Amino acid sequence: MISDFVNIHCHSVEAGVPFPVLNQYVDTDLRVVPPMEEAAFRSIGIHPWYMNEASFEKQFDFLKKEVSNRQYFALGECGLDRVNGPAFDFQKEVLLAQMELAQKHKLAVILHLVKSYSDILQIRKKFSSDLKLIIHGFSGNAQQVLQLTEARFYLSFGTNLINPNKKLKEAFLACPLDRLFLETDTSESSIVEVYKSASKWKEMPIEELVSQLKLNFDNLK
Repeated sequence: MISDFVNIHCHSVEAGVPFPVLNQYVDTDLRVVPPMEEAAFRSIGIHPWYMNEASFEKQFDFLKKEVSNRQYFALGECGLDRVNGPAFDFQKEVLLAQMELAQKHKLAVILHLVKSYSDILQIRKKFSSDLKLIIHGFSGNAQQVLQLTEARFYLSFGTNLINPNKKLKEAFLACPLDRLFLETDTSESSIVEVYKSASKWKEMPIEELVSQLKLNFDNLK
């Protein structure tokens, strides 16, 4: 249906969008941010920007209790960032722990990755192919699209699709439809505008795009 818009990663819930995945994270003060529980689909994780070695053990214990006691659609966003965040080896340890937690609870994982696509490809080999992994805000090139989708990652593209540069457009066109998601992240733009742009670049009716991404969403459950 044309109304079945999926927004795989957002920080606020848009009216009229039936399948938004609201991103939440556990901060160093052991709070869930933002503190919204009414969203039908939520993800929760420890973001590499909002953690440190002194607080991680308590954060992770808190996260484990949240995932065990409340209903979440996915774990994340979590990931690797070579530009911001603590020591990279520590980030890897934290990511591995969260991916293991997701696998235990059969949750998809929403990934934040900055200059670390080759790293996540190596980490992927440690886990079952049944673990669903979604790279949000994908900004790599077409070759990386092929490498990542062959390794069974989903790739999510955001509002940059409305006016993409050459590299992003080529990457988006290289992404198979059955590995694709769309998102707004922190943008105030409507997810509908992202779908309109995606439909234009893929040269396909928006109804078909909505239907395919809803099928991808259902396959995460």
